Amino acid sequence: MEFTPLYFGAPALHDRLRPITLGGGLAEPLAMHTLAPRKKAAGNTGNETVDVYLLRAGSTSSLVHAMGISSSAIPLMLAPNNLLASQLLNGHILNYWNLWDYKQTLLSFVDEGAVDDLGVMPLLRRGVTNIVICLATHENPDSTIKAFAKSEYALAGLFGAVPLNAKDAKGQPLKLHDTNSPATWSSMSQVFPAEGFPVLFDQYKASFLQGGAHIFNATYQVLPNSFHGVKGNYKVSVLWLLNGRSSQWEAALPQETQQWLAPKRNASSGPYGGYPNVYNVLQAPAQLVSLLSQQASWAVREKQSLVQDWVAAAAQ
Repeated sequence: MEFTPLYFGAPALHDRLRPITLGGGLAEPLAMHTLAPRKKAAGNTGNETVDVYLLRAGSTSSLVHAMGISSSAIPLMLAPNNLLASQLLNGHILNYWNLWDYKQTLLSFVDEGAVDDLGVMPLLRRGVTNIVICLATHENPDSTIKAFAKSEYALAGLFGAVPLNAKDAKGQPLKLHDTNSPATWSSMSQVFPAEGFPVLFDQYKASFLQGGAHIFNATYQVLPNSFHGVKGNYKVSVLWLLNGRSSQWEAALPQETQQWLAPKRNASSGPYGGYPNVYNVLQAPAQLVSLLSQQASWAVREKQSLVQDWVAAAAQ
């Protein structure tokens, strides 16, 4: 699925799917959250047609729901298949009907970026040749490249570099977002040559040890990826922005801010644990958002010449 300002739907073609009851929103944006037609109408080609402009909306979706649909994941996890609980927890419920037999029902919807957390695939599908990729890090690059690739699987997957023998906390084969193995995740995610990942890791590790700003540029040959509908076979220039720990930035913070952050970062729980490698902070404090934002801004200023040169080259 893609949900961008340019397109909303399922752009990739899969030839191993049996006919299923998809409807508006999962195939195309047309007819999303409308009431099903009362009867079917046959067109000249023999296919059933629907006059979309005659459909009535199930209700008006608020801007709050549209902007906060990711938060609907929480009620869905806490009370799956319970619409009342979803409503009480501010879940996003839509009327959904399919194009197979026009049956309709109320369903709870959430966003899902699991197969493209970094939002790269829509750009590569369109053949964009200059891309900025930002990563909110989860792991410091002070261990092995395999440990880093396992933790930063969204990044490593772009290079097909998730360790094939990666295990979860129970010692079982790691199943990333319900895939059956790391190999499956890598094959469905890879769009850059595998040899690019060690280069990026080494750059990040060197920058981390120096405490600097983690911004790098690289050029890759885009590989075909049928799962995401990426044709590939062209070169892309990437500007990487990794918002990882930077000791130089932290040293420049006011003394009282450093003293305030230290115990929170080292706490066994809480939103600041491991800062800036925070993960899934459902109610991020304003101070945390400010810290992450200011650190990213500092990094761009530190690498101003590199960023400006990259933008200038991309504009040519």
